[in-house]
Amino acid sequence: MINEQELAEAVDRLREGDDDGLLVSYYDVIGSMAANREQMEVIVEMLLDDSLTIAVDANNDLFTSTATDLLIQAKESELTHQAELNEIEAFAERNNVTHKRACVMLGKPVNRYNELKVE
Repeated sequence: MINEQELAEAVDRLREGDDDGLLVSYYDVIGSMAANREQMEVIVEMLLDDSLTIAVDANNDLFTSTATDLLIQAKESELTHQAELNEIEAFAERNNVTHKRACVMLGKPVNRYNELKVE
C-alpha cells in the first residue's frame, strides 16, 4: 500500500515536473488529463468565460486526481509484479529447481521469470 504522505509528495513533485525516480512521469499525467475530454472541455469553457481562477483550480484538481490515480495504479502494479517474482524465486529455492522449471510447475509461461526480471 502507498503511504498517503509519500503519495502527496509524489503528486507535488509531478506538478513541478520532477518525475525522477517516480513510477509515473509528468507527461503520463498530462496525457491522461488530455484524454479526459469532458473535464478538459469544462476547463476550456471556464477560460473562455474569463473564469481564470476557477479554471486554474479545476486544472489543479484534475492534475491531483489524475496523478494520484496513476501513482496508485503504478504502485499496485509494481507490488503485484514483485509478488509474482518472489513467488517464483521462493518456489524454485524451496524445490531446488531452476526458475524456468518453477514457472512450469506453477503453471506460468516458461520465460515468465525472465520477463519479470527485465520489466
